[in-house]
Amino acid sequence: MSFKKILTPIILLIIILALTSYISSSALSITPPIETELPYTQELQNALDSALEVGSGGHQLGVSAAIIIPGHKIWLGGSGVSHPGTPITPEMLFNIGSAEKNFQATLVLKLTEEGLLSLDDPLHKWLPEYPNIDKNITIRQLLNHTSGIYDFVEHPDSPWRGGFHNLNTTKRWTTEEIITTFIREPYFPPGGGWHYSTTNYLLLSMIIESVTSSQGSIEIKNRLLKPLKLEHTMGGFTEPIPNDLIIAHPWYDADRDGNIEDMSSSSVIWLTSFIPNLTYSSAGDLAKWINALWTAPLQLDTFSKK
Repeated sequence: MSFKKILTPIILLIIILALTSYISSSALSITPPIETELPYTQELQNALDSALEVGSGGHQLGVSAAIIIPGHKIWLGGSGVSHPGTPITPEMLFNIGSAEKNFQATLVLKLTEEGLLSLDDPLHKWLPEYPNIDKNITIRQLLNHTSGIYDFVEHPDSPWRGGFHNLNTTKRWTTEEIITTFIREPYFPPGGGWHYSTTNYLLLSMIIESVTSSQGSIEIKNRLLKPLKLEHTMGGFTEPIPNDLIIAHPWYDADRDGNIEDMSSSSVIWLTSFIPNLTYSSAGDLAKWINALWTAPLQLDTFSKK
């Protein structure tokens, strides 16, 4: 089974370049061989500074990047600021948005390898019935966005369409509230087309919890992050943020007046309702993750089992 056909295509705001080499089939390498510093680090930093200056348009204050090239140390770069007076550092964490689906999809495939579920399982095997959601949709169709389920992000009253200025950020939405409020009729019958839908991964989070009797973020941490020593990645906010991890301030045009605002003081409770596995990571950790995953895509058995 091709992992490249199953894992959700992700467009990252944090640009990661991972140039990888062949590795042994008996082991999974999470970092390239450490030999020397890249000979053109200053040129990379200059390019990053230039990209931020030219491409921001006043709506991007900072950027973090990582590059992995075999035979050299990983290059970590930062440009701009998290907020006034605080420069971006390579260790800072960012909300990685829908890149989180990459971890979640890999976890589902791991559970499949372990025989705990099947990609052809219908929703009704693991979840109750919901309006506007066909109970015969399969896990595979959730993973590859062929379920036809309406994307709650596209609802005109969703926070992503209506703006954050009137949003109660401390409200914890239940799944039933989200589905009954933001899920409209499907785009097409199951398997009848392709349409990106974040709702698919909300349902996958629920299936993971049903299968493992645990939270998805905990399973991702234990099964994927810890074995790969990705210590600058965290999700779910089920435990306090370690003091040595610093999250870059998020900036949004909350009231859609053309000016971005520092949203770091706003609660993320509402967001964890819609995105249960909300994940923060550094550019370096994401580069290591992609390097580990795509250099040996058929060897998930090398991840330690819980």
